[in-house]
Amino acid sequence: MNPKILPALDEIEAVLKKHDMMGLIIVADSGETNFRMRVEASWSCAKLEVQPESDGRRQVTAVRIRSKQGDFPTESERRECSSATINAFINMQKSCDTMSVNIEVLKEMLKQAGVVMEEEE
Repeated sequence: MNPKILPALDEIEAVLKKHDMMGLIIVADSGETNFRMRVEASWSCAKLEVQPESDGRRQVTAVRIRSKQGDFPTESERRECSSATINAFINMQKSCDTMSVNIEVLKEMLKQAGVVMEEEE
């Protein structure tokens, strides 16, 4: 992994944690792109299980959702936490879908302008 990528991901994740937010982080430099997801906000019932890799990356092995009735003092709090969590995931997915469409349009514009692109993986 590029030595600039991991510190950038860590810094951005720290900002999300400081502001008690979930988030999807995508960073790129001229040779590499990587991403990270943070779901452990205080209002979220989601938690990522990760396995560190030797190069500093984190492999997500599971997403756990805490939503049993016994996990919350009241049914209302359980519903509120579950709803906030799923709505955040849905809205992040919608944002990713929008970004994907925008990037496809940008790629087509660059292709029409004669920019040579690497093969997609």
